[in-house]
Amino acid sequence: MPEEKTDKEKIVPEWSFPVNVAEINGRLALDIAPDEAERAALAKRFDLLSLEVLAAQIVLTREAGQMRVRVQGRFQASLLQACVVTLEPVEDRIEESFEAWFADQEQAVTLAKAKHDRLVKKGRSEVPLLDEQDDPEPIIDGKIDLGELVAQFLSLSINPFPHAPGVELPAEGEEENPVRMSAGETPNPFAALKDWKAKQDMGDS
Repeated sequence: MPEEKTDKEKIVPEWSFPVNVAEINGRLALDIAPDEAERAALAKRFDLLSLEVLAAQIVLTREAGQMRVRVQGRFQASLLQACVVTLEPVEDRIEESFEAWFADQEQAVTLAKAKHDRLVKKGRSEVPLLDEQDDPEPIIDGKIDLGELVAQFLSLSINPFPHAPGVELPAEGEEENPVRMSAGETPNPFAALKDWKAKQDMGDS
């Protein structure tokens, strides 16, 4: 039996906004946003130059007496990434809707297992992915972490191949980073970010 991780070994989210499920009486609407330090930590996690804005509007719905919660929301983000070709900062704005279902750990496992067993009994060798509603995420310690939930949906919306305007992505098999550098020099997207911010400041003056 594996040993339980200590508090120090447990993964701590860069942005945590826990909500006690027992305190959700029917419907709960929340507006949440990480602070500057949390945005910086998320930027590091997702390999961004910076995460300037992240905000979410969320509605949680729970039927009376049930430990089963529907989470619906929308988030907005403004971020900077390094161009995969030139390392030049690339600005992007994201606005997406999302939905998730949560249930207490025992119920979540039971629902998923029951659905799986039912499909197997019908002779299906390949069991399809379940809908969120039929396969909810587990509620941990009676709480749902909305901060981590939004962060996960943000990660799915980030462009994996950002490129500056007018810059074409290299064709398959070509060198991905044609930036010419002196011997011993390594790419530094944050130096490009510094130059980009300087140009922005000059434009504002």
